[in-house]
Amino acid sequence: MNRILAAVFNVTLFKKCGSLAVAIIIAAALSGCLSNPVSETTSSSTTSSIDNKVDWTTYTDGNTVGQVFAKENNLWAATEGGVVEWNMATGTYQKYTTSDGLTSNNVSGITQDKAGNLWFVTGGVTEYNGKSWQNLNDIPDINIDSLTIGVTAIALNNKNNIYIGMSDGSIYFFNGKYQQLKGPDESPTSGISREIEALAVDKNNNLWSINLEGIQRYNGKTWVDSQDIPGFPQGTISFVGVDKNDDLWFQDSSDFSTTFWFF
Repeated sequence: MNRILAAVFNVTLFKKCGSLAVAIIIAAALSGCLSNPVSETTSSSTTSSIDNKVDWTTYTDGNTVGQVFAKENNLWAATEGGVVEWNMATGTYQKYTTSDGLTSNNVSGITQDKAGNLWFVTGGVTEYNGKSWQNLNDIPDINIDSLTIGVTAIALNNKNNIYIGMSDGSIYFFNGKYQQLKGPDESPTSGISREIEALAVDKNNNLWSINLEGIQRYNGKTWVDSQDIPGFPQGTISFVGVDKNDDLWFQDSSDFSTTFWFF
């Protein structure tokens, strides 16, 4: 059975939160995945060895799902074996791997820009424009190899500029060049990873960041902890998603039946 960890959905906003919202997310994910597990072989062509006597085929497992994203009639899944695109009308799928241009087959996140292009967390950042894949380090004047730590989360603002969360807790902003944001004013917690688990941008262009130390909101100048935001629900939040109205949905990992809608 596929393991669904998180989902971002692009449907009409449901204003009744809680178990209903979670049920909708799970239903969207499971309707295409469980009935027909993903084959472990890639859809890409084989690669010839140096001596041209042996052909190699790459095999990956696309059944461990970290995040899904619904776009039109297709459900996109970020998996440990690449990106899987499910056609919900036909029940068929296409799998994309490093053979198609991904930086890595271990894909952990998906987001969409205002033009409809999809962006994936692949240890780096990979964009899909509907026809081809492009890694961020392939774009002129950008060299993601200069970052010695891995990308763990991404988000785009209303100008399609990119926020990039890193495995060490740092956050970069890219609008043609890299700029490291000043982090939240907080004391490091010994023994707890500060890896950025999720990023999202709301309708007011505020950046939201989640790691094991908590949730913070950034307005472009200062950070505010969620505990200091009136009305913000408390819980063990592990994921934040943005719907097509740019409203935020937070998942409480301590109680999967609870989803918070924040607008």
